[in-house]
Amino acid sequence: MVDIVSLKLIKESSVLYVTVKISSHYDACRLVENFLVDSDREKFEVACLDIKN
Repeated sequence: MVDIVSLKLIKESSVLYVTVKISSHYDACRLVENFLVDSDREKFEVACLDIKN
């Protein structure tokens, strides 16, 4: 038996975030930690950066 799983992307909201320079993994963690704190389920966060971070 093979389980078939479907994932759907749903835009829940938008957040205005003050422009910051991400120069280390610590900066990236600070960026997403507010979205993950007190979450009652697993989440996957993506930060799309340009060549200048």
